[in-house]
Amino acid sequence: LFQSFESTLDTWGGLYNADWKELVSNDDNLGRDFGFTYGIKQGETYYLVAKPLDDSLYGRYTVYAHIK
Repeated sequence: LFQSFESTLDTWGGLYNADWKELVSNDDNLGRDFGFTYGIKQGETYYLVAKPLDDSLYGRYTVYAHIK
C-alpha cells in the first residue's frame, strides 16, 4: 500500500518496474492524495514516483509505504 498524506498539493503517484513500465498509478484516492495497492515480488526492483499533479507547483508532502 502506497499513499500520500499531509499534503497541501494535489499529488499523483505511480509505481514502475525495473524497465520503467508503469504498473499502477493514481491521482485522487483520498481527496487530493494518491493511494494504491500493488502486490510486489521479492527480489524485483520497483520505482515509486510521487509528485504534484500540476508540475508548476511544489511543496512538501509525505509518502507512506506499507509492505507486508
